[in-house]
Amino acid sequence: MVFSRKGAVSSSTFGPKGSGHSVGPRLPLSPVPGIRRGLVHVNLQRCKGCELCVECCPTGVLQLSNGFNAAGYHYPIVISDECVHCQGCTTICPDFAITVTDASSIPALVSAGVAHDYRRTEAGT
Repeated sequence: MVFSRKGAVSSSTFGPKGSGHSVGPRLPLSPVPGIRRGLVHVNLQRCKGCELCVECCPTGVLQLSNGFNAAGYHYPIVISDECVHCQGCTTICPDFAITVTDASSIPALVSAGVAHDYRRTEAGT
């Protein structure tokens, strides 16, 4: 509902009722990202447990684990497939312990033995 000096005006038109200027639904400023565009990789031994990656992730992909690495720090684990490949965690990590790869390259990396899907390890599968 739009209001003017003379009162309420229909939300489907600009100006007075029936002026013919229709208003469609608002479009988002940027397109909604796909469900999975990236996969987060954590070097557990480099992590110092600062939690910066967990706090900066816009989709809540990371969470601190209950386990400890060899240095005695809690490390982040991936808890969902919602990574939008924003690289925020990679950029903010002071220990360079996190990388994010494009989801389209994951099957080739796993089959070549170069990468491992750590989500399966944490989930126990």
